[in-house]
Amino acid sequence: MTDPMMNRGTDRSRYNISPMTNRLALQELDNVKILDGSNRMDYIQAIDSCKIAIAPYRRACVWSMAVIDCFCRGLPVIGPNFASFNEIIPDFLRYETVSKERLLVDKLLREPDFWMDSVNSCKLLLKRISPSTIVEAIMYQIDRIM
Repeated sequence: MTDPMMNRGTDRSRYNISPMTNRLALQELDNVKILDGSNRMDYIQAIDSCKIAIAPYRRACVWSMAVIDCFCRGLPVIGPNFASFNEIIPDFLRYETVSKERLLVDKLLREPDFWMDSVNSCKLLLKRISPSTIVEAIMYQIDRIM
């Protein structure tokens, strides 16, 4: 797990203590390593050391650059079926329940063809959100107005 704000101020906990609570709970697990995500090279190395990625479970997540970073590095990403993930994660990689999440993780780790199809689907989404595609869509809308 990478934490891009390892040194967040304690005054922030007045508003939302969940990042600190979640990090403390995760660091107690034997199979979780927490890295300082603010160091770009360590962050990229952490992504490259993985086979899959799991999007953050945040109901109000309006965007996740980490998801896009994983796509760019060739990792499939699974995530909850809400918030911005409906737009940036392929539908077959989104889950509604913890059991479905576990099934997806297991399938990605054990079925090479499913893993490769997932990687390719995630990469296809990158084209939809590329700067050139967005500029083209904006220009199209401007042309329609004019």
